[in-house]
Amino acid sequence: MNRYTLFLAVAGLLGAILGPTAAADPPKQPARTKVAVLLFPGVELLDFAGPGEAFAVASDADGNDLFEVYTVGLKKEPIKSQGYLTVTPQYDSTDAPAPDVLVIPGGNVVPVMDDPKAMAWIAARAQAKCLMFSVCNGATVLAKAGLLDGLEVTTHHGNREILTAIAPKVICLKDRRFVDNGQVVTAAGVSAGIDGALHVIGRLKGADVARRAATGMEFDYWNGFDPKADRLTKTKSGAVAQTGRVHEPERRWAVMNLLTTLRDKGVAEAVKAYPSLLEGAKGHDREMIEEAGLTETAEWLLKHSRDPDLGLNALRFVAEVHSKSSAAHAALGRGLIEKKKPAEAKQALAKAVELDPKNEAAKKLFESIQ
Repeated sequence: MNRYTLFLAVAGLLGAILGPTAAADPPKQPARTKVAVLLFPGVELLDFAGPGEAFAVASDADGNDLFEVYTVGLKKEPIKSQGYLTVTPQYDSTDAPAPDVLVIPGGNVVPVMDDPKAMAWIAARAQAKCLMFSVCNGATVLAKAGLLDGLEVTTHHGNREILTAIAPKVICLKDRRFVDNGQVVTAAGVSAGIDGALHVIGRLKGADVARRAATGMEFDYWNGFDPKADRLTKTKSGAVAQTGRVHEPERRWAVMNLLTTLRDKGVAEAVKAYPSLLEGAKGHDREMIEEAGLTETAEWLLKHSRDPDLGLNALRFVAEVHSKSSAAHAALGRGLIEKKKPAEAKQALAKAVELDPKNEAAKKLFESIQ
């Protein structure tokens, strides 16, 4: 018996005694970080698809996915994005896994802000120390939830004034692609969401992971590719930000001029400024500062703004400049009731009924005040 035959015989005997050899344990996969992407009717397509793609392609050196990305809707029903794409969210707030990162895109964010369950779920995620990442005017949702007060943030350049009307304690920076305050990261909008997502990936998983993700996406503009052209900077508060292009002066809507005057100088000064604002506005710009458009804006601010006076003062302003309008006084009466000012509400509603005795809704509200 040669040595090789002897080895086989011994090996066979040991196998019979010890039983089958246990298979080697498979390599352990890294725990994946959960990323929830909020969806709602009118969501901006690239606001959610860009960051979603970045997190989904992020992997370690062995090709293991590092993030578990899923969608959460107001309901588990198909929604149409801003534009053309129909998407069905995987979860809603009742059954969504608790995320480590919550992406709040922009677009038509009103359905989110109008949904108490969605806002409560967002607040609960923040309370649980989830990383809150907004894109574009998704920052407005965080502002309503009180999560941006006192922070330096960014948003789409067309949303800055609205954001500060919603949350006057927010410091909204110009010309920043993203701003990282730690638990809260805000991105300027649309394509800037990719920059913000890559930054978050790098922060959580390392620069190499972010670089691989950017390479896989052919996102050659990522800050991390060229250290000599580093666009990262620090804000006054010490938040990390990426600089963006300097925007040309944007058109300032007449309604924002009016609301700024109301906020900073009061109703009387806004009344004085109104004729010239009305004269200079055209088309949709003018519609927004006429009675119907401004009443709608005032009621929206009354519901969503963290400034306790702005929405109500806007309604007072409408009733002042449209003093012969029963509808304007009735809207003011409703707002005053909501803000628990019954004496002033009664006066406004009495005026509404005086101007139009057929205004039954105003009559009922007037009679309901004790």
